[in-house]
Amino acid sequence: MKKLLKKLFGLSRREMGLPESINTKIEDLLNSLIQSEQIQGMTFKVSSGCDKVSVINDIEFCDEVSAQDDYVTTEIDEACVDTCKAAKDAAYGVCDATRQTCNTGCDGLKVGYDGCCGTCDATRKTCKSFCFGSKKCENSCDDVSSKCKSGCDDAFPYKSCNDACNKASSDCKSGADSMYNSCVSGCKSLDITGGYQFRLEYIKGVGGIQVADVSNIELKPDSTTEFSIDLDVVIPQVNTMFYYKIWQDPLPAIKGEMPVIASSVKGTGTGTLVYDIEADGGPGYFLQLDSLQITIPSNVFDSNAITKAVESIGMSVQFITAGIVDLNQELLNLANGTLSDVVLKELNDILKDMKID
Repeated sequence: MKKLLKKLFGLSRREMGLPESINTKIEDLLNSLIQSEQIQGMTFKVSSGCDKVSVINDIEFCDEVSAQDDYVTTEIDEACVDTCKAAKDAAYGVCDATRQTCNTGCDGLKVGYDGCCGTCDATRKTCKSFCFGSKKCENSCDDVSSKCKSGCDDAFPYKSCNDACNKASSDCKSGADSMYNSCVSGCKSLDITGGYQFRLEYIKGVGGIQVADVSNIELKPDSTTEFSIDLDVVIPQVNTMFYYKIWQDPLPAIKGEMPVIASSVKGTGTGTLVYDIEADGGPGYFLQLDSLQITIPSNVFDSNAITKAVESIGMSVQFITAGIVDLNQELLNLANGTLSDVVLKELNDILKDMKID
């Protein structure tokens, strides 16, 4: 029988007699069925544990799309650390002022030291003027001048005075550092606790789903009667209500709701088109849908609004990021799980007895 069909109907669209308008007919048929009372009015529950009844255009959640978490983070008392730093900065200021005053006192010694050294240099010059080119004499003059300047160092200890001022300042700042470290070590560590609860209460608008394109109708390998097809779908607009509760002790929790709207939500699907030569009423094409995938935008949640709510109680946004990611993934899983399964089942129940052409 298979060989006979292959011989009669071949492998290509043209040889199978596949109508050129089949793409449009499939698209129109599916869109008509989706908007039918049978599809729009079908009821279901998103989970066995949820008593709320949903229809495709108004899907009611219990706790199926929710996320929550508690956290504890340890932080040093910053007010205490700031007090310690202020004390260190003040001590540094005293150390610098003391060094400056000390160096000013050394400046008086520098005047005497420079005058003394000037006398030594003048004496060496006069001494060499009587050497008449004798190296031994000139070396002797240099020795006398060097000893003279050593005497200046003893009489006017300018350099050692500055060294002592700088060392005193360094010792002073080391003491301030030790005081700061000791002060900070005494600052208490604070355990900050907080958490969040997120939940989507419903999603409306999925009933507006449309088949935007039917493409890639190709004969399946090793078959003479089955074609694979691809579908592009779009949901013009969906909206939901996002409930949140956020807290960070000791401040009271804040909670509220905010609408979430997503436009032009896209998706894809696949199906199998079957040519049935033995169908009642004569040969014709029948369709069954194999898959439906909805793409939920990753930025569907208003991050600015959530960030403002979080920052109003001093919480870091990083503590809720995982919750938003989890919530989006749960919504995606539900769209491509329970929801797509229900839609596919109902559509296929109608399509199985419906000849397309």
